[in-house]
Amino acid sequence: MGQDIVSTAHDRWVESTKLLLSPDETCNAIGVGRATLFKLLASGEIPSIKIGRLRRIPVRELRQYVERQVAAQTSEEGQMLLHGEV
Repeated sequence: MGQDIVSTAHDRWVESTKLLLSPDETCNAIGVGRATLFKLLASGEIPSIKIGRLRRIPVRELRQYVERQVAAQTSEEGQMLLHGEV
C-alpha cells in the first residue's frame, strides 16, 4: 500500500518535469482526439519534433499553443462585448 503512494507521487513528479510528450499524452493534456492533434501538428499550429521514429511535442510549445488560444478567444469575447454582440 505504501509503495503505491510512493509510486504515484513519483509518477506525478516525472509527469510534471517532462520536456516532451507523446501524441497520446498530448491528446490527454489538451482534451482532443488523435485526428485533431495530427491536424494541428501538420498545420504547424503545434510544433513537434521527431526522435528516431517517434513524434514528440515539446511541453513549452503546447503551453504556448494553449496560451495563444486563450488570448484569441479572450480578445474575440472582448470585441463582441464592445460591439454589443453578446
